[in-house]
Amino acid sequence: MRRWLAALLCLGLLCTWAGAVEGAPSSWAQEEVDAALEAGLVPSLTGDPSYQDTLTREQFAQLVVQTVEVLLGQELAAAPADTFADCTSLAVRKASAAGIIGGIGGGKFAPEQTTNREQIATMMARAIDYLDETSGLSLAPQAGGLAGFTDASQVSGWAAEAMGRMAANGLMEGSGSALSPQNPCTVEQGILLLVRLHRLAQEAGQETEPQVPSVPQNVGHYTDYPTVPDFGDMIGYTGEVGTGEMPDYNAVFYEYTSVDGAVDNAYLQYAALLEQEGYLPVYMYGNSGSVYFFNPEQPDLVVAYELLGEDAVWISLIPVTPPAGSVPCYSDYHAGVPDLGAALGIEPVLCQSGENNAWMVYGYELPQYADHIILAPWFTRMPQAGYVLLGLMESEEGYVPLWENERTGCRVIVFEYYSYLIVELLPGDS
Repeated sequence: MRRWLAALLCLGLLCTWAGAVEGAPSSWAQEEVDAALEAGLVPSLTGDPSYQDTLTREQFAQLVVQTVEVLLGQELAAAPADTFADCTSLAVRKASAAGIIGGIGGGKFAPEQTTNREQIATMMARAIDYLDETSGLSLAPQAGGLAGFTDASQVSGWAAEAMGRMAANGLMEGSGSALSPQNPCTVEQGILLLVRLHRLAQEAGQETEPQVPSVPQNVGHYTDYPTVPDFGDMIGYTGEVGTGEMPDYNAVFYEYTSVDGAVDNAYLQYAALLEQEGYLPVYMYGNSGSVYFFNPEQPDLVVAYELLGEDAVWISLIPVTPPAGSVPCYSDYHAGVPDLGAALGIEPVLCQSGENNAWMVYGYELPQYADHIILAPWFTRMPQAGYVLLGLMESEEGYVPLWENERTGCRVIVFEYYSYLIVELLPGDS
């Protein structure tokens, strides 16, 4: 249970692989970059940069948010979508809400603007301050200074404290006796800064298992669905329970409205109860707070948790009709991936592959007004074909499920793109 609950605490942190940045790092950076990849600190970056490209402001936001979330074991809150007129990136909004990154004035962020070393040092210092405040610990205690550096006069006044602090705590290394504050900061240099912060946290004993809530005891179940814990019973809900039907899906829902914060912070406890019954998170729609749970052992039901604004929760119980017969797989792909179109009864509108079959994509047009609930029959097929759900991966489309075949190493994701469902296949080593 802890493994899946940790996955829910760290949505989007589970699915980084070696191809997150194009090409190979420089030889002098290889060891630390490998450590960063292994620790899950390197997400896929906007613009698909190489390690030697100059880091942009948005790319640094993506890197620093990933690292902070790994260290804290929880997802950061995001600023509103309209915080910046020129950027709606989730990572940028998270970094903004945490006080790590600010705008450039006029309501703009300038996501594609490149960075130099003193700018990165300043944002790193803010990230450390945020971590210290959140954890109650001290990760970079030495104040430091610029004495002894031959180019100290080139450091801007607003960056002096941060650059001295980064150098004193071993986070930012100079070249000989120079800090080169105005030099561009490359992608690999940014990664190195963050893996060193991660290492400091490990050495200080800061990185611990996520604090998961205890699972409530003696919680009842919905009468018509005896394997689904009763959310209201779990929180001791005393208000009026709204009920209704969703005819398009032959489903029912229960609505709980906050009474003195009764639904606040209850999601993780409910997720723990669902997992105890065998339900795993398989889809998170965009960033809306709507999460779908599926039990491979009970393939006739999907349970949905949806946060409605700030004061209400919907629990939806959605019947599923599993496909009959054996599992049909894509005939032109070797790793035995269940054919989504065959499971859902829809025809593909495209099939494309990358160079040397580095990836393969199948696209399907969604039926009008269809919800991603229609994926449930395909979820049934995946375990039957030997695929294990690794977790939910953060993407531009929100959070999407990542499946892996432990025998072949093939990885599969499915996501919605405008009015299409996209299945992307990433071959393994065998």
